[in-house]
Amino acid sequence: MDKDRFLRVFKESLEVITEKRFFSSELGYQGQLVSELNKRLIMELVFSNRAVVEQEYQKRLKDHGIRIRPDIIIHVPYSEGIHSSRKEDNYVVIQLKKNSSKKDALDDLKKIDLLFQNLDYPLGVFLNIGSEKNFYSYYLGEYRDRIHCFAVLLSAEDKVIIHKSP
Repeated sequence: MDKDRFLRVFKESLEVITEKRFFSSELGYQGQLVSELNKRLIMELVFSNRAVVEQEYQKRLKDHGIRIRPDIIIHVPYSEGIHSSRKEDNYVVIQLKKNSSKKDALDDLKKIDLLFQNLDYPLGVFLNIGSEKNFYSYYLGEYRDRIHCFAVLLSAEDKVIIHKSP
């Protein structure tokens, strides 16, 4: 996986979401982000052509070793006979919050850590919608090289302002 290429595509996807309505709810923004990522990832062929962008995919304790529902994942769905384990072909996990508090951001960052530990996702993204705070400086986990935190804010001129780390 080309992390820099994905992060460029991710940022481009954030920049084109300028409809005020999508900044009013996490779910609305999430749906639009999935749509934009699908368009751009297919054009860029960042991942395997079997990779999918999925929303709210339930990770079950029996199958995944954890029980959480990440907001967005990019992976090749597990298939017996093709994969030897559920740790294969996982690319990106994305957690979103609208105007997140520090506590909620840290909770989402812990969920990303669990996905790193249990399913070997190489990249995790936290996105705070409608805010300038990306919360990267509060991350105390052991995966600083895999975590990228963004905050998106729509200006009065309907221009997206992005704050990212590291």
